[in-house]
Amino acid sequence: MTHEELQNFIKTGEAEFTKQEPQTKEQKQPDPLQDFIQVLAAIRKPKIHLTAEPAFTPKNFAEQIQFYDDGADIRIYFYINNTWRYATLT
Repeated sequence: MTHEELQNFIKTGEAEFTKQEPQTKEQKQPDPLQDFIQVLAAIRKPKIHLTAEPAFTPKNFAEQIQFYDDGADIRIYFYINNTWRYATLT
């Protein structure tokens, strides 16, 4: 389309204009901390301790950390490389 053709469309009212707000830099790029904040919020929730060793496969990151207390031992379990590992707490 040439400049003259465009001017003719504008004069005859055949041209349509839309108003578009310019996008800011924040709108174009997602917040990189948003996913991290969601993980932190899930970890901060109080957890109920287990009375038996975990034998399930966790479905998310928050389930990969479990507390264990059977009255004699207190442990924290971590799901690493498809197996449960623990550290004894005192």
